Amino acid sequence: MGLDLAESLRLQAVDALANIRTRRIVVGYLPRNTATLVTNSWRSAKNQQTTRVKCGDGTSDAGIIALATHCPCLKSMNLCGCDNITDAAVIALATHCPSLKSISLSGCSNVTDAAVIALATPCPSLTSISLTGCNNITDAAVIALATHCPSPTS
Repeated sequence: MGLDLAESLRLQAVDALANIRTRRIVVGYLPRNTATLVTNSWRSAKNQQTTRVKCGDGTSDAGIIALATHCPCLKSMNLCGCDNITDAAVIALATHCPSLKSISLSGCSNVTDAAVIALATPCPSLTSISLTGCNNITDAAVIALATHCPSPTS
């Protein structure tokens, strides 16, 4: 039954996204295997232009890692309020999405300096980062952003 649902989601994603130029994806409560199936179908549908993603509360590291791996052209990621997200998800975005320009980590209380420092170095286009409510961020992360991100806007 789970495979039928996953296959159905994959087919729906291919149909829904086949004729759209720039896609906006909203990710919610998807198990890792379903998220991987869906992102693989986006990729196989030549969806190299997925540029903006907004995630819902309850989104897991596994879902974000799958998106980062299969959607390398991401430019904007909104993880606002995703309190389950940890450094692992943000580091995956930094590793696989070098064109990232904007990221909101507001309310991601499990994110630390390690994630922000990982974003600063390989994402030279990063111009906007929101860290409101990220209580584990210190001056080290801010210094890394100031050093490696040449044109921050916010």
